Amino acid sequence: MSVYVFDLDGTLLDSMEVWEHLGEVYLRSLGKTPERNMNEKTKNMSWDDFTAYLRKTYYICKTQEMIAREMENMMKLYYHNAAQAKKGAVEYIKYLSRRGDTIFAVSDTTRENTMNALERLGILDEFQGIYTVENMGKKTSRNFFIRLSLQLHLEPSDLTVWEDSYRAAKAAKDAGCRVYAIEEAAEKNRLGMIGIADRYVRDFDAALQMHRWENGDTSGNMPGSYQEEPGLC
Repeated sequence: MSVYVFDLDGTLLDSMEVWEHLGEVYLRSLGKTPERNMNEKTKNMSWDDFTAYLRKTYYICKTQEMIAREMENMMKLYYHNAAQAKKGAVEYIKYLSRRGDTIFAVSDTTRENTMNALERLGILDEFQGIYTVENMGKKTSRNFFIRLSLQLHLEPSDLTVWEDSYRAAKAAKDAGCRVYAIEEAAEKNRLGMIGIADRYVRDFDAALQMHRWENGDTSGNMPGSYQEEPGLC
């Protein structure tokens, strides 16, 4: 039995583009036109800095807290009604569950959003636990994964962490976890991800085929599309 830890946004969910354009969508809902390079200007801002920037730059006559709450409510509706799984993710989770593996979800969004998205996709019951920013802090710190392993009464090396973000993947690796990475267009440091990941796949269809080959089922094509690069599939 293996223990898998899945990130939500960008790994299980095809949701990074929604987060990237949230500010633009919010501004347009207020009848305001976002500047063309707004995403580039704000991509490295904290949530507090981002909401403060929107309020000041676009003269929004609301408190910063209200702006944050309204955008959070937009995302809450998205997770409940529209969030889509990445290619092959649902089938892969169900495959691991049938094998008897232990599966956890981790996320920088809320527990409510995480549960709503997984329930909507029909895989909530496959997870043995959910750990989020609300009680664990940000996944970009190695302490997140050390704390997680302690709560699970396991060693970090017992955990296989699926990630799409280089910073979170590096934090997991620094904590001593095994890291499997999935391709995500929003992550620009692809070479960095390849460098630290124990496995790197384009999608979960390739991950599923990888497991089947390792278990002796050689039907179908050799897994993956990065055969020329060691350790990738």
